[in-house]
Amino acid sequence: MRDPCDVRLRYSEDDPLVVEVTVSRRGRRVEHWLFSRDLLSEGLSGQAGVGDVTVCPVVDPDGPPGVLLRARDTGRGLRVRIGHQSLLVYLARSHALIPFGSEVRPGWIDKVIEGLLAPR
Repeated sequence: MRDPCDVRLRYSEDDPLVVEVTVSRRGRRVEHWLFSRDLLSEGLSGQAGVGDVTVCPVVDPDGPPGVLLRARDTGRGLRVRIGHQSLLVYLARSHALIPFGSEVRPGWIDKVIEGLLAPR
C-alpha cells in the first residue's frame, strides 16, 4: 500500500558523512533515519547497501524515475520512494558544500568525540 508522505533530506557540515531523512505521514509520528551520503549516491545508478539498509533506482511506468530507500531497525522500518532527479540535485548541492572524498578532515574525529563527551 502506498501512503503519501513528505520526505525531507538534511545535510550538515557538522556530520558530513550522513544525510538525515525525515519522513512525515498523516496520522503517524515523524520518523528520522540516517543514510550514508555515499550510499545514496551509489543508489542513484544501481543497488547499494546490504541487509537492513539499501538504496536502489526504480522505474515506474506511469511516472518519472525514482530511488527506493529501505531501512529496518528494531521494531520499525522504512520504505520510501523519492524522485531520482530530486536526489541527484540534492546530492550535487551537498557535494558543493563538502566535495566527495574530503568529508574527513584532520581533527574532525576529535571534534566528534569532544561533542559526545561534553557534559549536557
